[in-house]
This record gives sequence, C-alpha cells and structure tokens, in this order.
Amino acid sequence: MSDVAARSGFLDELSRLNRQQWLLRATVPGATAAMLLTQAAAGPDPRPWFVLLATALALAVAAGPGSSTGLVLVLLLGGRWLVSVPEQLTGWLILAAASLAAIHVAATLAAYGPPSLVLDRILLRVWGRRCVLLAAATVLMWTVARLASGSDLPAGGWLLGVALLLVVAWAGFLHRRLT
Repeated sequence: MSDVAARSGFLDELSRLNRQQWLLRATVPGATAAMLLTQAAAGPDPRPWFVLLATALALAVAAGPGSSTGLVLVLLLGGRWLVSVPEQLTGWLILAAASLAAIHVAATLAAYGPPSLVLDRILLRVWGRRCVLLAAATVLMWTVARLASGSDLPAGGWLLGVALLLVVAWAGFLHRRLT
C-alpha cells in the first residue's frame, strides 16, 4: 500500500467518525492537557519537550485508539508524576488519577470497533458505573493514605497483612459487582 493510499484511508476513517467517537477521541488530548496542568500545579512545570511529546502521543491515541500508544502515554504521564511531584498525597493526586482514568477509558471505548460505531447505552452505563466505583476507591485509598501518613504507626507485619486483606476484600467485592 502506498503512502498516499494509507493517508487517504486514514482520512476516510476520520470522515466516518460519529459525534460519540469524536467526543471519546477528543477526551484523550483533553485529559492529557488536564494531567499536564495538574502536574504543573503540583510540582515543577513540565519541560516544553515533554509537553510536545505528551501532546503528540495524545493525538496519536486519538487517531488510533486501538494501538499500544495509549499505554505509552499513560506510563509517560504517570512516570513523570512519580519523578517530579515532591508531595505525593495532595489533592492534585486525585485529579491526576482521574485524568489518567479518562485517557484509558476514552481510548478503550473508542477502540471497541470501527470509527462509525455508536456504542450501546447499556455498555456506556456499565463503564460509567465502573468509573464511579474507581473514583470512589481512589478517594477512599487517598483518604486512608493521608490518615496513615499523619499517624505514627508501628512497623509490623500484621499491619501489612490487614491492609492486604482489605485490598483483597475490596477487589473481590468489585469483581462480584462488575461481573
């Protein structure tokens, strides 16, 4: 296939995008911008080359949501957060997690089928419930981490064991609710 034919096919696919697909695909660069702004508010401003790289990756994910570029984008943004933000448990962390989740969910839903696909309302409701549960779990874990960081907990294996049991119980609850 020639380069011209590949570009023509890509433009044909873009012309077949419906409103729902445009919204899902536009969410990826929008959430990427939100993540970059959140990182700038929580830590040092990202370097211009990093902003350009993240923007290019976000546009690539929006153009082809079924590729592995979305994983690279999420890992890049999450990795920069870990490396550059000095205080990890601020309220900005919740916004950062929401931005990464929005990138992931929007790309996943956009990749469900061809560009002309209109997703069923039932599927969108299922994903909406998953997102609400994920947001609740994120806020709950953030709250627990904030409380635990403010207290002088004794070191010990039993505390770790209890925490792991709570995580396993939560995962089991989510598994039952979502399947």
